[in-house]
Amino acid sequence: MKNTFFTQLAIFSILCATALPAQKQNSWTQWGGPDQNFTVPDPGLAASWPEDEPPELWSRELGFGNSAIVGAGDTIFTMYRKRSIEGQAGENERIIALNAKNGHTIWEYQYAAPPIPGQDQYGGGIGPHATPLYFHGRVYAVGYTGQFHCLDSRSGELLWKYDLVNDLQVDPVQFGFSASPIAYEDHIIIQASGPESGLMALNAKTGAVVWKSPAAKFSYSTPLLINYQTKTQIIFLHGDAVSGISPATGAQLWQFALKEPGLTNVPTPIWMEDGKLLIAGQGVNGVELLQMSGSASSIQIESVWRNNRASLFFSNWVRIEDHVFGGESFFNAINWKSGKVSWKERGFKDANLLTAGDHAIILSQDGELTLAKLTSEKAEIISRFTLFDGNAWTAPTLLGNTLFARNRELAVALDLGKKSSASGAQLPSYRKIKFELKSLLESGQTLDALQRFTETHVRYPGLIGEGMLAEFGASLLSAGKYEDAIAVFKTNSDAFPGSPDALALLARSYLISGDPSTAADIYQELLQINSEHPEAAQIYPQLRPEGETTGNMEFKLNNYSSSRLVTVAGNFNGWNPMFTLLQKTDQGWRCTLNLEAGTYQYKFIVDGKWILDPGNPSKQDDGNGNINSIIVVP
Repeated sequence: MKNTFFTQLAIFSILCATALPAQKQNSWTQWGGPDQNFTVPDPGLAASWPEDEPPELWSRELGFGNSAIVGAGDTIFTMYRKRSIEGQAGENERIIALNAKNGHTIWEYQYAAPPIPGQDQYGGGIGPHATPLYFHGRVYAVGYTGQFHCLDSRSGELLWKYDLVNDLQVDPVQFGFSASPIAYEDHIIIQASGPESGLMALNAKTGAVVWKSPAAKFSYSTPLLINYQTKTQIIFLHGDAVSGISPATGAQLWQFALKEPGLTNVPTPIWMEDGKLLIAGQGVNGVELLQMSGSASSIQIESVWRNNRASLFFSNWVRIEDHVFGGESFFNAINWKSGKVSWKERGFKDANLLTAGDHAIILSQDGELTLAKLTSEKAEIISRFTLFDGNAWTAPTLLGNTLFARNRELAVALDLGKKSSASGAQLPSYRKIKFELKSLLESGQTLDALQRFTETHVRYPGLIGEGMLAEFGASLLSAGKYEDAIAVFKTNSDAFPGSPDALALLARSYLISGDPSTAADIYQELLQINSEHPEAAQIYPQLRPEGETTGNMEFKLNNYSSSRLVTVAGNFNGWNPMFTLLQKTDQGWRCTLNLEAGTYQYKFIVDGKWILDPGNPSKQDDGNGNINSIIVVP
């Protein structure tokens, strides 16, 4: 694939989702809002925010994923993968319904969705990326691997489902299914690119396949419903072309080939008046304006202009009068009539945005939320503050005066109205507590941070889960601040007694810090709680006095006498950096394993640093650019 870096960056933040019109101030049922353009009338927003930030209604833990939030009335919906206590994404995807007023879970539906052959992973993990569709009392959601579910919106009950790859012969999408379902009459329309289809329409009630449009290469762009000469059609920006599709039959009405087929296309197109259509993406090679002409039954389409210097790969974009706004490294104001960039500036890197009347609400990837007025001349910043500490690649949602936003750690609801209703909030802000604790820990005030955590945990049980301190402890451990890390993990274990995950992290912190005896005691305690805990069951026997391993192959690392922990990882133990310990001796470190005949690649991990075996000259490239030591067992 060309331009791999930008491709992966674009996909990781992925633009997804969509669906039908609704009351514009009280619902946001699809990707892009009521009209799929991230624009709603002003519901009565404040002209500016307080000096610190707008009132927060609630914040809560969520998890991995870039799915946006949709909803109507007092219920909102999104998707995520639960973050483990170690900060890893789980294999189960979850569709969740939340109370819009307080963020409490109404119901949650989960299903297994490990990555499948034909899909790649990258720094952002394995989604989900697409945004659910709320339509006629049901929730429709497509996951990273193509698991497509229809659920009852009140109960979360499964009504019907498909595995798109195995059930409907859809191609696996390289970086995860990201285009979201849309609705037309009683059809749910999904991107289903493969040898037999491009889009696919399913009966909203039964899930039966209604039609398939002609075969097409997948993309990450959500289809767009438009009206041209009183006729509705679907704009489908796929991997090789942009097409017009009949929503009633799936017939292709027209097609326009892209400049560079087969590359990444992410943003949902923007429909203009007089038959004009804006498209953007990597295959589009920038931004391009197309002109539609002819009758509804005989459509011609041609390019008016193309600007390959205006990069719009990662995030969404909006139209305000004769300009469109959005960008990647730079935030662009593009005159859609001429194709010229009127201005561009830094400070809104990879930003997602929406507009409500004269208000533009912009969320940059570094978590900064901005209220601005966007014009052809400049971005006039009215208010700005840091909403998230960590990458935010999900477009915000506006329901009435409430802004809903999320990143891969938590979800937040803010009151942006002229008259705030947030004064009656009962719980402290989870988001602000996390900011505060992190600041105290980073400044070395560990005891103050843990006292603050304990006070909050006791006073508001259930507000903070065990994942917050686990995340902080892992950062301290990797920074070599062993005493602080142990204190954090011990506080976490005391706050959540009997938690196998919290005990495992505490034991690991002692092991990594060079105290295997205490680690052994905690692993033994953990095995009494869960005799099959994989980490404890693997490591504890090696820490017992009689735990020295025997076998036909010895691994040894001379010297390194001041090191705290040395392990070996290879294709004989799944490259797990913790499961095979070397014992400290007068000469260095050693262990003996029983290995079957074959060739094995391996590396030592010395206090967290991966190294080749200095005593073994045999090396091999694993095919991914990594050089490993090798041994051959005859």
